[in-house]
Amino acid sequence: VLGYISDKYHARRSPIAITAMSINTLIALSFFFYYDSYNFYLWLAAMFCFGFFLGSIHHIICCCCTADLGRLHTKQATSTITGIIDGIGSGGSGLGQMLLGYLIQTYGWRYGFFLPITISIALVLVPLLIILKHELKEINSL
Repeated sequence: VLGYISDKYHARRSPIAITAMSINTLIALSFFFYYDSYNFYLWLAAMFCFGFFLGSIHHIICCCCTADLGRLHTKQATSTITGIIDGIGSGGSGLGQMLLGYLIQTYGWRYGFFLPITISIALVLVPLLIILKHELKEINSL
């Protein structure tokens, strides 16, 4: 769905990605602050939205962005770039799960939600804001 929306914006993926990651950050923050007051159906809706937006960004990065990078070179470059990005993402997921397990075991579930919040802000939103700034300059110069 997010890929379709980004295609409507002529392959400008950073506004869509920033919006999705901002929503994820807000959901993760709500997990932390309202952890005890969530009922079952609110948890279901929040987890669905969290997974929807996070999974969509993952697929946009792994599929579309690597294909765009690979188009600049050869078909072999596309598969190499895809493998590198997917491999780094899988390794990061594994390390993140180990760290998350440690945080939850040591400090409890509430503080375990700090990890996705921190990752969303530091490792995704900040670089995406830089990309968005460059895209906006490019649009304004046209």
